[in-house]
Amino acid sequence: VEFTVDNNAPTLSALSVTSDPCVGDGDVVTIVFNAIDLGCAAFDHTNITVNVVGQGAIGGAIAHVSTVGNTYTFTYTVANGDADGDVQVSIDAVDDEGNNATTLNPAGVEFVIDNTHPVVNNWNYLSSTCVNGGTTVQFSFNATDIACGTFDENDIAVAVTTAGAVATVNSAVLSNVTGNTYTYDLLIDATDADGDADVVITATDDAGNATVLDAAPVDFVIDNTKPVYDNFAITSDQCLTDGEEFTFTFDVTESGCGTFAHGTHLVVTTDPATTNAPVYVSNAGMTYTYKVVIAALDDPGTYNILVN
Repeated sequence: VEFTVDNNAPTLSALSVTSDPCVGDGDVVTIVFNAIDLGCAAFDHTNITVNVVGQGAIGGAIAHVSTVGNTYTFTYTVANGDADGDVQVSIDAVDDEGNNATTLNPAGVEFVIDNTHPVVNNWNYLSSTCVNGGTTVQFSFNATDIACGTFDENDIAVAVTTAGAVATVNSAVLSNVTGNTYTYDLLIDATDADGDADVVITATDDAGNATVLDAAPVDFVIDNTKPVYDNFAITSDQCLTDGEEFTFTFDVTESGCGTFAHGTHLVVTTDPATTNAPVYVSNAGMTYTYKVVIAALDDPGTYNILVN
């Protein structure tokens, strides 16, 4: 035999593409098909071209993975710069004699690229910034995703941290969704540690694109430590009659958030009650002075001072 004639083009068939419904940067798409060449020369994956065509720029890597008999497996790794949208795969082959196979190009969308991250914005904290156990704080934000797949509250994670650690016993609970606005409630527990609390929102779409919203380093402050009062001292006589004044001082230690003022946060009473209730006189820093003016109607006996 002096030479062999090969006018047979390769035959391509049985294309299948396997991927998640939405793929993004770094995701791998598996492409499998059959290729047969009955000609006289060698035929392998180097005779095959895998075409990946999208709605714009496509720059991911195409790689041959394996050949088992006439079944070829390639992969396409999605690149960060790949355009969003529907992608089609086609296969071409040419043997060493230049015989071109009929392009294998089944109709339909093979996979969908989504390199667009969700948008999370319009943070709104709706509660007091100084809170304690039993208080419910509320906050809202907008979250949207315009690419493929579905997007709802199941794609959103809410974390409350302080100094990088979990800050609250309870988790934030979704209380309302209106359009793209999500509202969450968080019940502060009495065992939550004092300190600055930071709310961090993470939205992750079906392609794995994640957006983090951390609007402020401190969104609210947890204060579960009660004020302490001590150093009670009597600065007058203790045996008194009508018109005389019983005066006393005490110190208050308050380490939590917010302000502390006698008219709002201090309640001083007597037990049993006197005709004239104790009244504020002055304070020097956190040392407070109060007095009780004795009235003729007060019953004789011993009275206790109560500070709350």
